[in-house]
Amino acid sequence: MLEAGWWRCHRRIIADYLIAAGDVVYHIVGREVRQAMLTDGAIVSENGSVRYPASRPSGGVKIPPPQSPHP
Repeated sequence: MLEAGWWRCHRRIIADYLIAAGDVVYHIVGREVRQAMLTDGAIVSENGSVRYPASRPSGGVKIPPPQSPHP
């Protein structure tokens, strides 16, 4: 059984890493499909690692999510 709340488990972290790598990620919950966005507060470093600091230090870049190939 999958945990229904994607935001409360490892799927959120995996989605952030995929988004940081330029992939488009979707969350499917029941019949609803939503494009995933980088977690608020997540910092993507130049080497592609994702961090979740208590406050936003310099040296990280907040990247916009990739555009969906579907309208």
